[in-house]
Amino acid sequence: MEELKTLASLYEPDERQAFFAVREAGAQDFRPIQAANIHARAARASLNLGVPEHIRSHFAMAQNLVAYSWFCYPFNVAAELHAYISVDFALKTRFPDKANKPFAKLLEHAVDQGL
Repeated sequence: MEELKTLASLYEPDERQAFFAVREAGAQDFRPIQAANIHARAARASLNLGVPEHIRSHFAMAQNLVAYSWFCYPFNVAAELHAYISVDFALKTRFPDKANKPFAKLLEHAVDQGL
């Protein structure tokens, strides 16, 4: 069950992070995952600078949720949801005439348009 972390443990990694490991390119052994690995994963997901600022800002919240999942593992789920909402927001902005369509139809239209 999730509970509010104590103030003393607020800056400690979520205990579930201990179950994850990474292997550096060229290395043979795994090592425990670190906050830097999670932050780098969040940073790899980026938007083109041509994307409107309000959508890039919305997506940055999803990236920050991924980064902060180091401290609170369930933030991963919230980050994924926020990222999907960002895509929906972007598609409705890009195709205002289709803004009333469900997400799947918007995504299908985007693919049809070559996006």
